[in-house]
Amino acid sequence: MRLFIFCLLLSATQIAMAATEKAEKKWAITPMIGLFSPKLQLLNDGEFKALMPGQGRVILPDSGVNLDFEFIVDNPLPAIRYGSDAGAEISYQLNSQHAFFFGMSSWEATSTGVIVTELPFQGALSKTLYERSGKISYAQFFLGWRWKFLQRGKLSLHSLLSLHELYDIDYKEDLVFAFQEGPASSFKRIIVTQSQATGVQLLRIGIATQYHLFERFSLALDMGYFASYRKFLLGNASLQTDLQDQDNLSFRLPSRQDASGRLEYLARTTGFNDTQYQSLRLDFSGWNLMLKARFDF
Repeated sequence: MRLFIFCLLLSATQIAMAATEKAEKKWAITPMIGLFSPKLQLLNDGEFKALMPGQGRVILPDSGVNLDFEFIVDNPLPAIRYGSDAGAEISYQLNSQHAFFFGMSSWEATSTGVIVTELPFQGALSKTLYERSGKISYAQFFLGWRWKFLQRGKLSLHSLLSLHELYDIDYKEDLVFAFQEGPASSFKRIIVTQSQATGVQLLRIGIATQYHLFERFSLALDMGYFASYRKFLLGNASLQTDLQDQDNLSFRLPSRQDASGRLEYLARTTGFNDTQYQSLRLDFSGWNLMLKARFDF
């Protein structure tokens, strides 16, 4: 990242020195909102599609015999295709064509699935509303360079190159079981898995069209592609559950913490005692589209 910043500063210095046209140097602040569609392949096609084996006990009412058995719950989550992105950037105009910009933004996306199933709970089969949701988000800061290569009246076209650092990546998955029948009717049990990552770097190449509505105000539509040179793992995983011993109910979860605290997902299973977990490696490469409102000063 330091090398990238040094190259940007060196390029800007050369551009400013070589410019034959004297242009007013000025600042601008630009709020922005849009959509980002990262790959997240193993999250969408792996963890979100993972089955959940379980084990429970039913007490037969006539004989009082305990019947232990295994089962599998299937509640896949829809793939996250895009999420909302919002932030702001500040730019400094070097000359009539070239500008530096830096800024911050945040992105998040959520996927939810709801099914009705039957689960053993406190010795009886209970009709259960099972809601599963996964939420992923990040905050980022970025630094880049913008070049205006075409001007037609109030309309201009720009190319953009920027380096982005994702520093607060969070993933949270909630499993909520609302039991609706049996002696524990209206009871709820909740399982929460959380994990984090930081220090993920992306390179973005983009193109923007900008229209000047007034002297110091313009609107821009910016489309670009984020490229990641490596996949990353979610760490600092944690699990919270309010399942109790008397519930006589346990699960192999779609994701869990490995020995080093990183998140892994259930890649294969045939039952409660036959599971295979794999590392959840994520890739944030993908397209984004932003609407920007620029205020010059």
